[in-house]
Amino acid sequence: MIETELGARFAYAADYPHPYRDGVWRLTFLVRFRDRLYAGLQDYEQREPNDYVYFAPARDRAVISQDDLHAVRVTDAGTAQTLRWYADGGRLYWIAWNSEGVALRVSDDGDSWRVVALPGDLGVPTDIVRFRGALHVLTSRALVRLDQAGPTVLARFLGKRSPFELDDSFCAAPLAVFQGELYAGGQRDGALYRFKPDI
Repeated sequence: MIETELGARFAYAADYPHPYRDGVWRLTFLVRFRDRLYAGLQDYEQREPNDYVYFAPARDRAVISQDDLHAVRVTDAGTAQTLRWYADGGRLYWIAWNSEGVALRVSDDGDSWRVVALPGDLGVPTDIVRFRGALHVLTSRALVRLDQAGPTVLARFLGKRSPFELDDSFCAAPLAVFQGELYAGGQRDGALYRFKPDI
């Protein structure tokens, strides 16, 4: 039990791995999709065979318990580091990094995943958000719109070192919409960038 200044408490719900094994594990980013709560995993020693966990309590029970935890392996090597989850339009998007590289994946049901192909010269995906009616993906070297026409490059960083480079799994460049504008957080000098479309 963790007590806060105001007297409210955080009550322990579940853990992973269970039973505990020697090492360092963390639950990272969380997202709700359908009737599940998804959590990224971080294994400090990179020996965890699974990529993430989800919690799926019975419909008649709102509180998560240890019995609701399910560990999932999607990638060939496991140990994926979740950079972002994003639920949108009945789909779940997952950006994860492991020994195979960084990939953006999408699922319609939360179980079966497919990789979203992005042009290879744009670097790796770091975040995804809906903006002006379409999904937009920030990569380490570009901003890409995803719609029925496929990926469209809207902006490309041409310099030698991009402000959106990914070199730490806890510091992926973020993307967010604020008051109708699209912003990206830079990983150098604490800079905030606003997307300015040509039209």
